[in-house]
Amino acid sequence: MTDSDVASEDKTVITARGALGNTNVQFGVADNDGTTKWMIGANFEVGAATRVDAFVTSEEGVFGGETWGLGVSHSLGGGVSVEAGVAENTAGDTAADIGIRFNF
Repeated sequence: MTDSDVASEDKTVITARGALGNTNVQFGVADNDGTTKWMIGANFEVGAATRVDAFVTSEEGVFGGETWGLGVSHSLGGGVSVEAGVAENTAGDTAADIGIRFNF
């Protein structure tokens, strides 16, 4: 939390994360000069080599709105994974991608 003598500089942020079995969850909420924002996300293992990630966010105000995303990562072994995702921004535009990730 930031408390300032200037009202427009006050900010409060609370976050939490934890694990429930093979699922990791996270939550955050913030007040930024009277504008409330929040997010919730999770990822979980599907089998030995596949992970699914998901998130949803929301923000009040002129630039606010909701966003969401869903992704998947599948390990091919040797530090190589196939990854794909889809997400929507606050304007309602949806984008998707797929690719190969190399970890050295």
